[in-house]
Amino acid sequence: MKRIQFATRFVAYFPDPGDRDRDELARMAALLARSEFHLLRQRAYLLGVITPSSGSGESADWLLDVFPGTAASARLAAAGFDAAQSVEEIHRKAESSAQCYNLLQPSETGFLLESDALGLKPVHIARTPGGHLLGSRIADLLQLLPSLAEPTDTAALYELLGFWAPLMERTLYRQIRRTLPGGCYRWTPNEGLSGKRGRALQSATVAPLSFMDRTIATIRDAAGQSLLEKTHGASQPILLALSGGFDSRFIAALCRELHVDVRAVTYGRRHHSETRSTRAVARALALKLQVLTQPADTTLRWLPQYLEVTEGTADPAAASIMNLRQLPTELGGSVLHGFGGDVQAGAHVGDFSAADYASRESIAGAIIRHYYPASRPGLCGVFSPAPNLDEVRQDVLSGLRSDCPPYQAYLLWYLENRTRRYVATQCALLGDRLDPMMPFYDRRLFDIWNSVPPIGLTNRTVFKALMAHYYPKLARIPHPEELAPVTPNLRWQLARFYHSLPNRLLATGLGNDRARQLLLRLHHHDDTYLLSKLEAPQQRAAMLAELARLRPALKEVFGIELSPSHATVLAADLQALRSLFAVARYAQARLAGELPAAS
Repeated sequence: MKRIQFATRFVAYFPDPGDRDRDELARMAALLARSEFHLLRQRAYLLGVITPSSGSGESADWLLDVFPGTAASARLAAAGFDAAQSVEEIHRKAESSAQCYNLLQPSETGFLLESDALGLKPVHIARTPGGHLLGSRIADLLQLLPSLAEPTDTAALYELLGFWAPLMERTLYRQIRRTLPGGCYRWTPNEGLSGKRGRALQSATVAPLSFMDRTIATIRDAAGQSLLEKTHGASQPILLALSGGFDSRFIAALCRELHVDVRAVTYGRRHHSETRSTRAVARALALKLQVLTQPADTTLRWLPQYLEVTEGTADPAAASIMNLRQLPTELGGSVLHGFGGDVQAGAHVGDFSAADYASRESIAGAIIRHYYPASRPGLCGVFSPAPNLDEVRQDVLSGLRSDCPPYQAYLLWYLENRTRRYVATQCALLGDRLDPMMPFYDRRLFDIWNSVPPIGLTNRTVFKALMAHYYPKLARIPHPEELAPVTPNLRWQLARFYHSLPNRLLATGLGNDRARQLLLRLHHHDDTYLLSKLEAPQQRAAMLAELARLRPALKEVFGIELSPSHATVLAADLQALRSLFAVARYAQARLAGELPAAS
């Protein structure tokens, strides 16, 4: 019996049907033969793979492309994959275990690739003169065909500055695209390569008459079942990334209820509201908590690993998750992540008014106003050539589905754009060594949440009712970014007054501006309380100075020229500064050959 084998990276070349360019096929084969890839197919098409040391992939009917940490995990080995099973059964097991994956079926005459529902394990695709190149990493495609580096996609860069990631399938290179969410790609000699959203998430029928008690019970049961499925076979204790937010505290509570052995860990400093909330959650659940110190220069410290994994396609704020790499963990160690939970529960539905949700066009306009950097003074002229703003607007509109209500279209848009391209970067950064497990990334849970009417999603009403009903102790602990807990109580009102008292006294004695400057010097970052906005003023200055030094690299690699006023504009816009600085460092690393594609 042939079993499915695992891969951590692949590259493939598919010639067009008919009079194929044999010279291009031979040239690609020669390049792949000299690379680190094991050449699995080299006749009708080319397929090179990198597999764990346990096998070469030669005898596999199917290949499961996963992160290195997942490939080495105990739970993936325990899933019991069998190539004799149906495709749907293989996907079912992969969604419960690997979660971030691509399923590859190579044969002598054809090829099939199907991804998970959002396509979280990256695959990139490029058109060549005689066919198509597919690969896990942009660097591999550029090594095989350097001409793909031009021209730069300035719309993608501009989207990165505002949305934290390029939208849709864009990358920094106009000729290289990310594959579709839930993409299914098939190649045959006669028909060539084609792709569609065959496994993408679908909208659900809204159930406006569903009673609150029934809904929260269904969500709790489905989340518990998903947690048990995702942790089945994992080596324990499992690392639990506890942030103090709703998603991680819900996972922690389920772990205690279902007797899943976890080791809670967080990062931050004592004065951060995230740390205070996390400590309170750990106390309420009787969990031992390890607190790692969050360095003020986190972005700079983890930038090399970030660039290698993301290849410049996500805001480097995601690199903060790399603080968990301070822990001495083995390859394949398991870590629980709250990926996607806040979006499903409606954390962003309240971003817009009822009028904004009147139509697909109106919600597209609201998204652009809310996220789009064109509304920020001066940012439009930070670099040249200027991006085509109509392209960006069209990307937003094209990403909104027309087969569901506008608010559902927005939730799906958010998942398939910001969550898929930015939040999933955290899983990729962890997945280089650890095995990320995401209980909320579950089709059944998505369908349940998607059937909740807007009134139950706005301000996370249903989720907060769930917390108040089943976990009253946790409901009395405020979210780090909210002033009051789900269930108001005197203890936290007094605690908030106590923690704010020194600042009130300073403001009374020195004035608001002088008090703020003193607090900045004391805490060495621009936000006294929120870890999510941590960035030392010294690091802002360092990024601006290095960006000026990297202007030649930015020009040579991407053809981007910074305007004379860029420093003034970016000094007031941390997100745009951080992203553009990372792109400049990526350009420098490309020139210096410092971005080897790690296996």
